[in-house]
Amino acid sequence: MNKIKILIVEDDPNLGKILLEYLEAKNFEISLAVDGEDGLDKFEAFASFFGADFYGLERNSGKITLIKNAVDIPKALPFGNDKIVPMQAGKTCAWQLKH
Repeated sequence: MNKIKILIVEDDPNLGKILLEYLEAKNFEISLAVDGEDGLDKFEAFASFFGADFYGLERNSGKITLIKNAVDIPKALPFGNDKIVPMQAGKTCAWQLKH
């Protein structure tokens, strides 16, 4: 069986090492990024490949691009005759999809 993969982004080296050792002892496969830039470099594999591999699905060959641009998250979105309340509704997200 495949190990579950976890990406940790932690700039405190002591806490990063503690988390890494603890989760490896629990049989997780860990990738440790030492800062946000390193985390973004490692994120593509987590977002694009590992989920599909874990579930035995074909990998998606498409790409999306995120740009750093603050956007307000709506308090609700229409859904037929109902509405959906997004996670973090009414707050601001620092990133958005590039169209």
